[in-house]
Amino acid sequence: MKKRILPNGLTVLTQKREKTETSSIVVMVKAGAKHETVEVAGISHFVEHMVFKGTKNIPDPTKLSAVIEDVGGLINASTDYDSTIYWITVPQAHTSKALALLFDMLSNSLFESQSIETERTVIAEEINSVNDYPDARCELNLQKIMWPGTYLERDIAGSKETLSSITRSDLIQFSKNNHNCSKIIVSIAGNIDTESVTSAVAELSSKLPYLQEQKNTSSQNIKPESGQTYSEKTDAEQMHVFLGYPGASANDEAKYAMYLINLILGSGMSSLLFREVREKRGLAYDIESRLYNLSDCGYLTISAGLSKDRLQESLKLIERITSDCYQTIDANVLQKAKNMYKGRLTLSLEDNLSIAEFNAASQFFTGTVSSVQEHLEKINQVDLGEIKDIAKLYLSEPKPNTSIVGPVEE
Repeated sequence: MKKRILPNGLTVLTQKREKTETSSIVVMVKAGAKHETVEVAGISHFVEHMVFKGTKNIPDPTKLSAVIEDVGGLINASTDYDSTIYWITVPQAHTSKALALLFDMLSNSLFESQSIETERTVIAEEINSVNDYPDARCELNLQKIMWPGTYLERDIAGSKETLSSITRSDLIQFSKNNHNCSKIIVSIAGNIDTESVTSAVAELSSKLPYLQEQKNTSSQNIKPESGQTYSEKTDAEQMHVFLGYPGASANDEAKYAMYLINLILGSGMSSLLFREVREKRGLAYDIESRLYNLSDCGYLTISAGLSKDRLQESLKLIERITSDCYQTIDANVLQKAKNMYKGRLTLSLEDNLSIAEFNAASQFFTGTVSSVQEHLEKINQVDLGEIKDIAKLYLSEPKPNTSIVGPVEE
């Protein structure tokens, strides 16, 4: 893997993989829900939609996507709390074309008024869709009680109110402020000539501005609430439940132990929660834990679909298993988790897109790019005392935040 910081401040990461016929490009922009004001919440996501709606060079949105799709490639984007990611995977021969399109989208998007209003309606329906899925509603409610007064309590797409208030001028200004070289990482993996693609990125990015980061992009000291509960009654057959616990940020060395704790607790059919809650007692069809490592904080969630009649029994069991998790970890359990982590990471990095994303995320959150081998060495260095202490710190001492959506009692 090679890293180059261009004179204009843009970071380029390239990884050559000769035994492949494709290439993947990830453009990671330091612009997400974290970087928005409350008044225009959702604007990062809105801009992400709009860059696909035509540029000065390709004003027709259907022709824009066709540049990639007509050669069998894939193009998409996503917005998160910390960043927005644009990505393309194409046959290797079309790498230059893919790079040119991505920078055209970042530099020359039209933001036409008619397209803005059409996309405003599309995003409103996206926001509405949360209400059609009780589990999604339950997770959003958890965010609200766990992170009140912070950007984490908001839907990344914003609200209908903020969506309706965002103007064309807001979108253009936000794009100019954030689509600048100091806030962009370009990560490319595949059967590429690393020098050629780096030179291409340097030329294409010359059209982008360089601006110093604004103050609101700096790290924030965010701590979650503890022991909060929220219930919402809906016409559903199951009780959808999310529990939220604190965790380690992406910059915290404790994250490596938390990766393993998450596997032990609730990832897969051999996990503690799956065995005890589903297999032994039949209290849930599906139960799992997920780990989130952001720049300012981290957290772990447990989600399950539970029976109304046995809700309290199930919740007490889940809380007890989680709280006592540190007591169940011995040398054998720890080694199994390390083996599982290594295997899953290896499987996940079989394709160029995953490798490009892995490298970009490493650079984005830590300022350096760790190789897979270096990352796994950090996992191997987690010892028994450390993992037990961290599990106790994050999962035993705090009271979980609990969100419930379903046929709750009045």
